[in-house]
Amino acid sequence: MPQQPSVQTIVLQQPAKTHMELNASTDKTAISSFALSVVIALALGGLATWLAYWYGRKSFDLTKQSFDVVLEQIISSRQEAERLHKITMEQICANIESNKETSKNQLEIMFKDLHLKRTLNIFESLRNEFSTFFSLLDDEILKIFNFSDRFNQKFRGGLHIRNAIAQFEKYPEIYNQYMELKNKRFTLRNTMERINILLDQDDPNQVDISNRLVNIFEGYDKISNAVFDGQRPEQNFIEIFEQDTKTLKIAVNKLMSSEMQKLSSSAL
Repeated sequence: MPQQPSVQTIVLQQPAKTHMELNASTDKTAISSFALSVVIALALGGLATWLAYWYGRKSFDLTKQSFDVVLEQIISSRQEAERLHKITMEQICANIESNKETSKNQLEIMFKDLHLKRTLNIFESLRNEFSTFFSLLDDEILKIFNFSDRFNQKFRGGLHIRNAIAQFEKYPEIYNQYMELKNKRFTLRNTMERINILLDQDDPNQVDISNRLVNIFEGYDKISNAVFDGQRPEQNFIEIFEQDTKTLKIAVNKLMSSEMQKLSSSAL
């Protein structure tokens, strides 16, 4: 009986050691597992972080590349738009210049045509007015002398024309003939004034014609006043008047011929 405690003690100690060994082994295993888990977790975390960074970097690079492509397209589109705008503006400017030149040429042609027509109308009017003036002048000079001759034949120097005119109630026929001649004088004067308006006062030839025309009219006035005063104009004065009238007609015809040649040359 004395040996039983010892046996029991030995028996009891063996399980405890085994249990401790098992516990130690289990702890090592757990620690190893935990450590491995930590390493794996860290590795996975690092991998995940690297992958996230790689994908992020890749995404950034792709986004940057896409942005660069879009930017290049925008720049290219803008340059193309600017090029087209420049071409368009050049075409517009060219068209404007062409239209301006065309319009300028058209205006020059139009003004030239208007000038020719105006000049032609002026000289056609001058031709008609001079024809009227010379016709009236010749007719009136003849009528004045005929009136004087008839008057002198009737009264044989016993009555002056102006006295008869003053007594218009007593001599209505003479008065009416006199007034008709005076009215023709106004017509002749108005014709002369219209001619002077049509003549170019900057052209020496036309100025000379204008001066000659005025002198002719003044000569006509002197003849008519002398006749109405019962005086006969001197023959020398009448001859000078007729010669001046002839010279004026020649100058007018020469002017008309010269100007018509100029108009014909300008129209070509």
